[in-house]
Amino acid sequence: MWFNAYLIVYNNNQMEQQALENNRQPSCGWMPLTGGILSIFSGVVGIIATAFIIAVGVAFGAAIAEDVLSSPGVWDDIGLPLTIIWMVSIPLLVISLLAIIGGSFAVNKKNWPLALTGAVFAIIPTQVIGVVALILIVISKKEFK
Repeated sequence: MWFNAYLIVYNNNQMEQQALENNRQPSCGWMPLTGGILSIFSGVVGIIATAFIIAVGVAFGAAIAEDVLSSPGVWDDIGLPLTIIWMVSIPLLVISLLAIIGGSFAVNKKNWPLALTGAVFAIIPTQVIGVVALILIVISKKEFK
């Protein structure tokens, strides 16, 4: 007898949950997709900027830095300019890769915190595109699994 009552309550709870799921706002899916694409685009721009910094820095950095800092005894070799170039480019490369990874999670609508992190890091290479990606991903939080 008690088992039948349990089944009735259990079935009613399942029916209520299904009704709530059916009454949810329809998921159009364009906001996380667009936010993810913008985040990936920002990461790619950051990687291109990093490659440009490295290429120009290696080619001309020592000559420019030697003219700017022409104090005697400062330049023993080319080590300091290259160190500065790598200190700038490695964090930018990591930030760009995190934006790409977060954008791929946003496109797949999985792991909202990582997609949000990627959108935040997408602000650094391209400010306007990164802010738009961040807004779209924050608004579409309910669409993530």
